[in-house]
Amino acid sequence: MKPLFHVAIYVNRKPSSLKDAAHGDEPSELLTENKAWKSGVELFQEAQRAGCELPLIFGYEAPLKFWALTHEITVIGGKTAYRFAGLQRIRAGYQRSDLTVLSSRKPLPNAFIRSYAIIQTPPFIDTKRRRQDPVRKA
Repeated sequence: MKPLFHVAIYVNRKPSSLKDAAHGDEPSELLTENKAWKSGVELFQEAQRAGCELPLIFGYEAPLKFWALTHEITVIGGKTAYRFAGLQRIRAGYQRSDLTVLSSRKPLPNAFIRSYAIIQTPPFIDTKRRRQDPVRKA
């Protein structure tokens, strides 16, 4: 099992769409965003070169719901397509403000509404359960 990269991507996404796209440890359905994640592509490539996994942290409102491992990120025009694997629940109680924005070293505001942010990999990700009990499509 590869270690987690020190940087992660926070994604503002409805939990139901994640569960619908999940295939356990297999790559998810292709999800798209209407913003080009140019930095996200670079981070994914950097993590791969370092032999690490790039975490995706998902929330839709202030509470964080899930995290997963990036399987693919592609930018086409002004849009992004991505896949993840091993979707895991985040223990209750963590919010956006528990995430640290990489560039400013400040908490991500709970009112953050953009599609994504580059953050430090949070210490509360449950790596002991990683890939042992992934969320699957119902």
